Amino acid sequence: MIKAITFDLWNTLICVKDHTSLRIEHLVELLDKQNASPDEKVIRQVYTSIQGLWRPDSAGQYRFISVKERVEMILKKLGIEIKQGPKLAIVRDFEEVILKDPPSLLDGVKFTLESLYQKYPLGLVSDSGFTPGRILRKILQSLGVLKFFDCT
Repeated sequence: MIKAITFDLWNTLICVKDHTSLRIEHLVELLDKQNASPDEKVIRQVYTSIQGLWRPDSAGQYRFISVKERVEMILKKLGIEIKQGPKLAIVRDFEEVILKDPPSLLDGVKFTLESLYQKYPLGLVSDSGFTPGRILRKILQSLGVLKFFDCT
């Protein structure tokens, strides 16, 4: 007996879009305002090097690295120290840039979810990358599918 159904988000329900260039452009602009202007190629290399990182916790289990931690790692690798306010602006920008060019649903997703949610509790599991749950929920809401999920 099926008690619930969970879905992965990226490339299962919505199309993955690469927002690397937008994030890097914004990072360059924000760092310029802080009088720190590393080469864009160097920023891209550092950004790419931390993109898929996981980190072991105290129990030796691997956990995902938050956007704030990722930004701190980027700045450290670039040898840049900035105040907390501008750092948090970079974090917020990295998290929200997807809203400027949001992903779309894959074909048939809305119909499938609509059919299933009437019979089963639905859940969503996702590695959020640079996009936290609060932003993903906004995207799912705008796509008209958040209402189908009991757990996100």
